[in-house]
Amino acid sequence: MEQIYTIKEAAQILRVNTNYIYREIGEGKIKAIKIGSLKILESELLRYIDTKSS
Repeated sequence: MEQIYTIKEAAQILRVNTNYIYREIGEGKIKAIKIGSLKILESELLRYIDTKSS
């Protein structure tokens, strides 16, 4: 089963603040799903990291 991250966890992984994560979600750069609160799938986080390093 794929890992699911909270906004706070994703921010810690990317070493940014949560506002940055929310902004990237709002701009469509990171896809999030709503399970109670917003969550980010590990595959989506890895895709985002890959696009930032290219």
